[in-house]
This record gives sequence, structure tokens and C-alpha cells, in this order.
Amino acid sequence: MPQNIQKRSPLPSSVHQNQATKKWIATITVRPPSDGAATNRQAYGTQGDCLYFTFDTDREANKFAKAYAPPRMRVPGSHCESCNQTLNPKPRSTCICRNCGACVCEKCSTKWGIDMVPKTYGLMGSGYSPKVRVCKSCDWLSNAFCMSLLRGKSNDAFALYETGNINLRCTFADINSEAM
Repeated sequence: MPQNIQKRSPLPSSVHQNQATKKWIATITVRPPSDGAATNRQAYGTQGDCLYFTFDTDREANKFAKAYAPPRMRVPGSHCESCNQTLNPKPRSTCICRNCGACVCEKCSTKWGIDMVPKTYGLMGSGYSPKVRVCKSCDWLSNAFCMSLLRGKSNDAFALYETGNINLRCTFADINSEAM
């Protein structure tokens, strides 16, 4: 297992019941306020920062909110969070993992198809690309999880899932020509 796995820290989400309809509402923050003061001035959602989904049960709503809340993107620092190499200040040389939010160098990242991360991660906006950058730790976890399932090693798959970086509601890479 990679040494520098950055656990996904999701943006806020909440679940509540609409008393009029008796439906459960899952609210997912897709874009945090741009500054700390915005959090104090207004609640999430007033500027289109949230997505709302309805469900028949609180269990469905909670599972959805947990699976589809996008990761908190870390502010690029001076060093790669994976290999600790000094990052080049040029914007294109630094990658932010779209699965866990870690800031990594080009060498510590790879590309996934856009379908491998939930649409709620807000990647369909301007500058749309069919591929997204992810850290090699998340890529390794995803591949190891798939291989554990293919080999029938449920204990290994469960341990990998517990890292918090495996999203079961998205497609996985096509490993060994097996449909995932």
C-alpha cells in the first residue's frame, strides 16, 4: 500500500426531512465559499453552491450524501503531498487530485476518465475534459480494490474501502479487460 495516502475530506453535506412531503433531502456542497467571511455572512446554497436531492428514506439520503460529496481541494503548497518534492510555482506543474483533493506533482499523478468520479464533483463546467487528474495513491487504491474483488478477496477489498478514497457509485478502470 502507498505510504502517502491522503484521506478524502469531503465538503459539507446534510440530510433533513421535508415535513410537508415527508421526503428526505440530501444537500451536497459542491463549491465552498471563496473566503472565510462568506461562511459567516450566508449559508451554503444561497449562491448556487449546493445541490439538493430527494429520497424516500433517511438511509438512502445519508448514503448518497456520503458518496457524492466532493473532496475538499487543498491549497497548493510548496511540496508534493505524495513524494515531498518541491513544487514548481507554474500552475500547470501542480495537480490537485480530483478524488481526494491532495496537491501533487506531475510525476505523482495520472489521469482517469471523467466517469470515474461523481458528476457532483463539479467537473463538467468550463474547460471540460474527458480526463481528470488524480494522485497515484488514489489510482493504486482503486486498482487494488478492483483486483481484490476480481480475486474474491473481500477482506482486502473492505480494508481498501475503509481508506475513504474508494467510491462505489462510480465506474472503475478496466483492469485485465474485466468490465467494472
